[in-house]
Amino acid sequence: MKKTLKYGGILCLIASLFDVASLMLDIFYYTFSTYYVVFDSICILLSVGTGIIYLSLMNKTEDYLKSRRGLFLTLTILNIFNGLVVWVISFWVQITVSRRQQVGTFFPFSKENGQQKKDNQQDSGSINLDEESYQERKIAKDLTEKLEELVKLRDKKLITEEEYKSMREEAIKKFIN
Repeated sequence: MKKTLKYGGILCLIASLFDVASLMLDIFYYTFSTYYVVFDSICILLSVGTGIIYLSLMNKTEDYLKSRRGLFLTLTILNIFNGLVVWVISFWVQITVSRRQQVGTFFPFSKENGQQKKDNQQDSGSINLDEESYQERKIAKDLTEKLEELVKLRDKKLITEEEYKSMREEAIKKFIN
């Protein structure tokens, strides 16, 4: 994420140089128009501001950056009024931060020598997955699906009540043992 901020900031500052060139062309080469001068000035301001913000946030912690998702979204929305290049850069940074916020660290343990070693962090917002609870949930889900299928067959009168009961008991025994 820090590399994304670094590259995004540098690219925004480079894009601001093109905005300055566009402003100079509007002032000196083309017919002077206040609208174009104001628009190019706003583009320069947005490009430089976005670049500086990205570069200044580069030294912050990842948790700090994740908590500032609104800032990145705001910059993306503001840069809609800027050139396409800077908007794409800010969109890229915003997606990177959002993706990091959503994904985070799903597996707070490492497998070494066939054993799981949990991190020292207790409540870091991570999802703790242990193999036993996963297997139990999978079995419960599979059993539920099988029982729902049997209920549908019984309700459609494709099997009798006695067949339903015996198949139900069979399914429960199969999944529990």
